[in-house]
Amino acid sequence: YCTGGGSAVKKTLQKTIDAVWLPTSQEDSGHQKALCGPKLQELQRRALKPSKKCSKDTSFKVVEVCVGGLASILDAGIRRRGRSKAISKEEKLPLFDHFERQAEIVFRPHGGIWRLRDFFEVLVACRQQDGLAAVEPSPCPQGGLRLPRSEAGWKTMMAAGVAGQDKPFAKLSDSDKASASAELRLCQACGAMPWTPSNGVPKGAKAQNAWIYAMPKEANFEDDTLYDRPMEEKIVRLWAKHHVEDRHLVAVIQALEACQHEICQTKGFDLKQDQLCVTGTQARKSQHKVGPARQSSFGMASAQAALEDEKDAVRRQKSGLPQRAFLLSSASASDMKPEMTRAFYQAKALQDKAKAKALEDKI
Repeated sequence: YCTGGGSAVKKTLQKTIDAVWLPTSQEDSGHQKALCGPKLQELQRRALKPSKKCSKDTSFKVVEVCVGGLASILDAGIRRRGRSKAISKEEKLPLFDHFERQAEIVFRPHGGIWRLRDFFEVLVACRQQDGLAAVEPSPCPQGGLRLPRSEAGWKTMMAAGVAGQDKPFAKLSDSDKASASAELRLCQACGAMPWTPSNGVPKGAKAQNAWIYAMPKEANFEDDTLYDRPMEEKIVRLWAKHHVEDRHLVAVIQALEACQHEICQTKGFDLKQDQLCVTGTQARKSQHKVGPARQSSFGMASAQAALEDEKDAVRRQKSGLPQRAFLLSSASASDMKPEMTRAFYQAKALQDKAKAKALEDKI
């Protein structure tokens, strides 16, 4: 990797090392402290009165990219690998669902801390994005984001035959729009945050705003759900359910970045500058690393987290505490060795055969 396959050092090596080892953001001690009253009131005010215009320019171009594979080429309708095809407004926009074209967002929470408070801040940040003014927590067992359906998304669902009813978007009732909402659900093993309103909701408050009043009153509002995880496994995974729209993915990623969470990987799509590149199909799944270290391996990208886990293991051993258990894999990325190519094993087999023959000749 360091030589780039030749004798010269790889040109982007130093850039990759800096991206892996230099911290992306300074440690915020205030992020670890409990949320004070004035800041909580400001967040609640922003959630109740979402910004009509986002601070960032959310205009983006949807492009369908063929990343390889015969099934992917046929499904995308693109002749050659690497070619892209812009999707116009007249065409059906891509929808992402767990059983069809899949989409996922994997991110590392700010400071490695993932609390109900952090989920609350993400919901508030989502309401500041265009088209997500009515976002609310998902009632599913593992938790997540319930995203409001747009008129363009409803038309695409009707054209695909997955809408469930043949009504114009303007004639849908509030219950119909709620049932047609898309969801980005949290993974059970990676940052699950189940929540349903129990008490603390004032009279006259809208049902979609109940979380703004009730969530901060929960006893576990400041409890870190990833406190017992190794640093390398302190990640949160969101996956698409109920036909998520492309604009939903862009808006949620911008909200996560506004909360200083680090996007690690996307599945089924990739964001490059002002383009959303749709790379996955129903027949083929695609994954993309995000950030300056996207060209490096996952082991190298997790090098700093693996080092923190090694230091933590030494501290726990000196204190007589048991080691932290790895839930997502059998060990850390630093312990996993890459698989060799077929040519390596063929060359090794020939070498072993030559050694065995030389030993027989000596005998």
